[in-house]
Amino acid sequence: MHGKQISTHAVVLLAVTGIVIALTTLPASVVFISLLKHFSLIAGHPNASDAIGHASLYGSLTAVIYWALRGRMGFTRAFWVALLAGLSLGLTTELIQHFSPGRTMQLSDLLGNWLGAMTVIALIGYWHSRTNERLQQAV
Repeated sequence: MHGKQISTHAVVLLAVTGIVIALTTLPASVVFISLLKHFSLIAGHPNASDAIGHASLYGSLTAVIYWALRGRMGFTRAFWVALLAGLSLGLTTELIQHFSPGRTMQLSDLLGNWLGAMTVIALIGYWHSRTNERLQQAV
């Protein structure tokens, strides 16, 4: 049973990572990517909408990395690996955009990537500390 759980975690992690990398690095000529470029959550502020999208993607990615690793390496290591992986992938995909036709590196995208990763990991840390408090009070 434990082996199946690990492989499920690995498949989900690889799928989410692949989706995030594809969405943030594919050329602008790809139909789905060009449609996303014209979508705006906040009228008149395309960079803000883009940053919110990036934050959502990298927040989700960081959460999935943590979830996939938590059972194998414990809270502390999974916490730090998830944070560093989210931040590193956020930077790497922005650098890759330089070589992707129709895409450009943008500071707002990088900050959105990092904001998403850091927000989710902070929420995970808060949840973990609250859970530990409740367990200690129950004893």
